[in-house]
Amino acid sequence: MKIARINMIEFKSEEELLAQQDQWQKVVGDTFPEAILQMGVQVGPTSVMSISLYPDQNTADNALAKRDLVFTTKADVMDGWHMEGPLRHFHYKNTSEN
Repeated sequence: MKIARINMIEFKSEEELLAQQDQWQKVVGDTFPEAILQMGVQVGPTSVMSISLYPDQNTADNALAKRDLVFTTKADVMDGWHMEGPLRHFHYKNTSEN
C-alpha cells in the first residue's frame, strides 16, 4: 500500500523560503530517490506544504529518517511537522501541458 506524507514547513522569512525551495528543487530527487512523488506548495508567505508519496510503509519509514536529518541541519532557517497515512486516491492528468 502506498504511503503519503504531508510536511508543513515554516521558514524564518520569505527570502529564506525562496532560497531553500530553489535549492531543494535541485536536490530533492537525489535526496529521496525512492519517492514516487515529491511536491511543495507555498501556502503562505513563509509556509510550504510538502507532499511525498512512497511505495510502501517501510520505504516511507526509511525516508522519515532522512527527512528528520534535513530538519535538524536546517533548524536555523525552518521548522515543521508531518503526518502520514495510506493513499486512498490519486489522479494525474497526463497532458502535453504537464
